[in-house]
Amino acid sequence: MSAGPVSAFDVVGMRGRGYRPDQVDRAVAERTAERERALAEVVRLEGAARELAAEAARLAETAAAL
Repeated sequence: MSAGPVSAFDVVGMRGRGYRPDQVDRAVAERTAERERALAEVVRLEGAARELAAEAARLAETAAAL
């Protein structure tokens, strides 16, 4: 007796071997929270980059005036 149908890729199909909905929901929630934190960090870093670019321009003007 076989455990289930065999595919062309030697993957055996088995009943009841998937993820539970609560596992999927938890994983999706974790990835969503991780994405939100990453997007917030991107916004923070973009602001810091703009500030540093403005400071670099001011310093370049000061150095050119010397």
